[in-house]
Amino acid sequence: MRSILQNKFDEFLEILQYDKTQWHEFWEKYRSRYGPIIPSYERLHGLDREKIKKLLEGFSRPFLDRLKQEWEKMRFEGKRRVAFRLRERADELELSNEDFVVFLFGGLGIATFSVVDGIKEKVVLIDLVKVWKDGRLNKLDDVVLESVKRFRKGEAYGS
Repeated sequence: MRSILQNKFDEFLEILQYDKTQWHEFWEKYRSRYGPIIPSYERLHGLDREKIKKLLEGFSRPFLDRLKQEWEKMRFEGKRRVAFRLRERADELELSNEDFVVFLFGGLGIATFSVVDGIKEKVVLIDLVKVWKDGRLNKLDDVVLESVKRFRKGEAYGS
């Protein structure tokens, strides 16, 4: 079975290498790195340059620093638990269809999960910024499992 879970969040954390005044420029680079995925996320949520800029300005460096510290503490164990829970529910989630992949990614804190078109399959984006804001990073396996179930019911995004 292929890897259904991919960690793309570490790339988002590169935002902390930029001055806050340059976070929008970082987003543009991040956006281009992920082909159709980030632009599809923006379209799904009706985001234009100004809305994106405003959302990024709403983040504080201490907020993102704390998120990075927590993520680094639990990254490997959290990802392992998520992968285990997905495999445990393989039949229920129809994993054998191989029609979606889960990305742990850094978004704009809008929705816990968003479903977009990838190159070959659907991509269930789990926004760790939103998960952190909601105080659920330590329950990431539950968040991902619920998000995939909701994707299977046809929901495009949700919290």
